[in-house]
Amino acid sequence: MKKILIFTILLFITTINANSQIKGVIVDSLSSDLMQYCTVSITDSSDFLVAIAVSDNLGNYNIICNETGFYNLRINFTGYKTFNKEIKINSFPFILDTITLNPDYKEIDKITIQSKTNYYKEIADKTIVTLNEQTIKSKPNVFQSLKTIPGIEVDTKTRNISVFGNNNTLILINGIIKTSYDISELKTKDIFKIEIITNPGAKYNSEYTAVINIITKNILQKGFSATINTECYVPFIYNFTDLKLEYGFNKLKLFASYHLFLRRSSEINSIITHYNIYEIIDTTKDNGQREQINHFIKIGIDYFINQKNFFSVFTTIGYYKQKIPSSYSMALYVNNIKENSSNLNKTNNSFNIGNNYSIYFNHSFNEKSKFNIYASYNRTSLNNSLLSSGYLFNEYYYHKYDLSYMKNSFFAESNFTTVLKDYNIEIGANYYYRSVINIITDSDSVSQINYREKRPRYYTNISRKIKKTAINIGLSSDFYKSNSDVKLNFYFLPSFSVSQQISKNHFISINYARKIIYPETKQINTNYTYTTDSLTYFTNNSNLKPSLIDRLQFSYTFRKNSFFIKNYFFYEFVNNPIQYNIIHKDDNTFISQENIGYSNKYGTQTISSFVLFDERLTVSPSFSIYNNSYFNNNSLNSNWSCDISFYTDYYFDSGFDVFFSLYLESKKAIFKGYSTSSPMFDFGISKNFCKDALNILIDFTPLNDYYTKTYDIENTTIFEANTEFYRNIYFQINYNFNRGEILRSNRNNTIEKDF
Repeated sequence: MKKILIFTILLFITTINANSQIKGVIVDSLSSDLMQYCTVSITDSSDFLVAIAVSDNLGNYNIICNETGFYNLRINFTGYKTFNKEIKINSFPFILDTITLNPDYKEIDKITIQSKTNYYKEIADKTIVTLNEQTIKSKPNVFQSLKTIPGIEVDTKTRNISVFGNNNTLILINGIIKTSYDISELKTKDIFKIEIITNPGAKYNSEYTAVINIITKNILQKGFSATINTECYVPFIYNFTDLKLEYGFNKLKLFASYHLFLRRSSEINSIITHYNIYEIIDTTKDNGQREQINHFIKIGIDYFINQKNFFSVFTTIGYYKQKIPSSYSMALYVNNIKENSSNLNKTNNSFNIGNNYSIYFNHSFNEKSKFNIYASYNRTSLNNSLLSSGYLFNEYYYHKYDLSYMKNSFFAESNFTTVLKDYNIEIGANYYYRSVINIITDSDSVSQINYREKRPRYYTNISRKIKKTAINIGLSSDFYKSNSDVKLNFYFLPSFSVSQQISKNHFISINYARKIIYPETKQINTNYTYTTDSLTYFTNNSNLKPSLIDRLQFSYTFRKNSFFIKNYFFYEFVNNPIQYNIIHKDDNTFISQENIGYSNKYGTQTISSFVLFDERLTVSPSFSIYNNSYFNNNSLNSNWSCDISFYTDYYFDSGFDVFFSLYLESKKAIFKGYSTSSPMFDFGISKNFCKDALNILIDFTPLNDYYTKTYDIENTTIFEANTEFYRNIYFQINYNFNRGEILRSNRNNTIEKDF
């Protein structure tokens, strides 16, 4: 009887404790990832706190409450909307349905995510793109997912990324300068949003005319994960293979990556030079013997010290080797009669090795203020040899040229961001230094060129939103000094932007920015007409000063549901630019540099995207046309350029993805009298396997890369045609292996992280 009584008492006590338990799971509404460290609280009708708990590593919460009746359940997490729900607590434990938290986009003007279409939003001076679920699943490779965004050009053969009409595009990941190797390490599902800035203000490095900033999620995991991606062309011309390994120990993550690049391609280049009484037909043929290989390795550590501090350190090493054996044939005609011919063999060998050491630290004082610092040291060594031999006009010809190049550079940047009342304030500074040594051996002569430069830079950026109007003002103080300058040169670069939401669907903006083009170590090409040997070396160009660019841009945007269109009108003025064109110097020599008094550039660009057929078909056409005008030798010259891009994608229920892309560039230059046309298009399919872990993509490119140019200079006409054999079938295999446990995967609004 005593045992029964004791058991009854214990059962009663246990029941009381159990009756006060409320359990559940919290997940991210977009990624469906489990969310840890969420604050779960229960309050009464007077908002008095009754009980509180924190979700664990698996997103589970278990809150104890000894009260009964109606209460409010509240869940908070930084960067997400507060969840509130009225619940009735009875005298027994119960489990709530899974709770999803939605991101709070106040910092980016309450952006709304649409699941089946890419979402475009205008924020002051930038366009923000959020990728849809179909793109995330069908294109795990970031380069393929970027191709779906109108206005962004991606060359999968070179991994070059640019924005329409902007040759100098700055690529950032979470605000930090990155390369194509860093982008290839990302997975599409890890991207939070993409910012496209077509007229960057004072806070960005001024020599760039466009910016693409990829913002990622802040991912913390425990265990092992791996991603492998390989891309190959048949017939073989290119191969990219990327491998990334990660292992997480709660707050500490180790990572390593390896990237391989191979190239073997065939190329034909023909040049015909006409003089008054004779012409030279000079044909260069690669014969498909080009060999290029690059190994790139990256190793590092990410340490999530706590919710306010993040630290990362990594090192890289790159190894590049090139061998290009070529054969040349040339014929000389006088009055249409063949006078002589030549045949030469040429071999170009190059070896390059580079090292990098980088460190990054981020500290968040609170939700409104943060500070970060990034520093990187690079060392590059290159050796290049060029050997030509054969018969030149029936006489034996031999020429050897060697270049030894070494560069040391250091880059550091830091910024502090805070919100003061209704003003977003950012101050920052960066510093770049490099030292270049060139030793050139040309036959029996030896020369050495030493070049040094440094660039301190400081900037302030202030922005504010007043109802439907956003204002952004930036000021940059750029300094520049080379070894030929006595003191630092100072440049004051202002910028501003104003955007206005006219109605729910209509937006306009105007922005202005002054930029600077630094006189980097210029390459001077001297071409000997008879042999077509090209000697490339570096010179100080001490008489050249930075060029200033003033760029004004107006844009109009219309957005409704899944339809988006944006039109830019821009004008830019360049003071004392350096123009590169072939200039006839004498019968045997051409140089490619010319100083011009000033130049103007104006044009329009249109990007658009819309969906059809129950949001399965995505169509994204883009168009750009602009004019360049140059003032030189008391005469005004101009050229026109037109770019057309068309991308379409169709998603099947079975998971198949069919896509087609077209790119056409056409230039007509009155200046120096040349024109080019470069059409490219491809189409392909992709399919996911193994629960979306494996993706296979097949792409067909039916055209070769081809262009022609014609230069009319005084009494000389130069016609150049180049064909590189790109017609191929392109295979891409992407596999994600994950045995790890996601501890946290939240949006990166408050803490920017460098992957």
